[in-house]
Amino acid sequence: MPGPAGKIGSMALLVAAQVLVLSLWFISSATLPRMLAEAALSPARQAALASTVQIGFVAGALGSAVLGLADRFDPRRVFCCAAVGAAAANAALLVVPVGGDLAIGLRGLTGALLAGVYPVGM
Repeated sequence: MPGPAGKIGSMALLVAAQVLVLSLWFISSATLPRMLAEAALSPARQAALASTVQIGFVAGALGSAVLGLADRFDPRRVFCCAAVGAAAANAALLVVPVGGDLAIGLRGLTGALLAGVYPVGM
């Protein structure tokens, strides 16, 4: 059993991982001006890039709860796999057309995977 210093280190690592992974949630808002410089996106596409993450998160949270993923599997593995998956989905945005249907779908997938990070980490 870890002592107080080990628990503090574990909590610090968890907090850092949580903050870094959840930054994926807001990345489209931060990069939207750059995307607009590369491609003309309609206001609907701009909104979809930002809001699809929330829709994906809700769908992912419901799916995770129905399947009981954090109860059936080691929560550390759920957290890690979801974090890596969300990062991969976000990285895939570099190779798909800016603001296209695939980009919007990847943002939704990122949100769904974040449902394996935020609730599990809390």
